[in-house]
Amino acid sequence: MTVPLRAALYLPVSTARQAEHDVSIPDQKRLGEAFRHRLAMRSVPRRRRRNIPV
Repeated sequence: MTVPLRAALYLPVSTARQAEHDVSIPDQKRLGEAFRHRLAMRSVPRRRRRNIPV
């Protein structure tokens, strides 16, 4: 019996510049979902991360 692989997407944006120009959250999500789909992985339930100051 084969256990299906699961994947969780982590979609960080470090700076305002990244968010505006380079790598947006929707772009990262789209690319991650396409990769997950290509490898026939299941999604892990969604969970939001709180902003924790460093």
